[in-house]
Amino acid sequence: MATVSKHSEVAAPVEEVFAWHERPGAIQRLLPPWEPVRVEQSAPSLEPGNRAVLRTSVPGPLVSRWVAEHTGYDPPREFRDVQVSGPFADFEHRHGFEETAPDRTLISDEISYRLPLDTR
Repeated sequence: MATVSKHSEVAAPVEEVFAWHERPGAIQRLLPPWEPVRVEQSAPSLEPGNRAVLRTSVPGPLVSRWVAEHTGYDPPREFRDVQVSGPFADFEHRHGFEETAPDRTLISDEISYRLPLDTR
């Protein structure tokens, strides 16, 4: 699988940053408005077993339903989700939170994925 990692530092305590991600509507707030993705159903919490459902356009006129399930939850350090069904052959996402100072948090997103038809 291929992996993409992104990191951002936020001027807020780690507990506050993690709590922001737990509040209702976080997934809508995180999706860029120019992306062709619509939230069909938000997960009720970040705890394992909860699912979110998205509608996304894949290249061309096709529309894909994307179901993601939370699989790991360790507040305020991380939560994880995997694709149950959707546009990827495989998709795993780790959301990490690390205190770098009392009022600063490093957010790390690590996404491992495999595209459709990728036989690796």
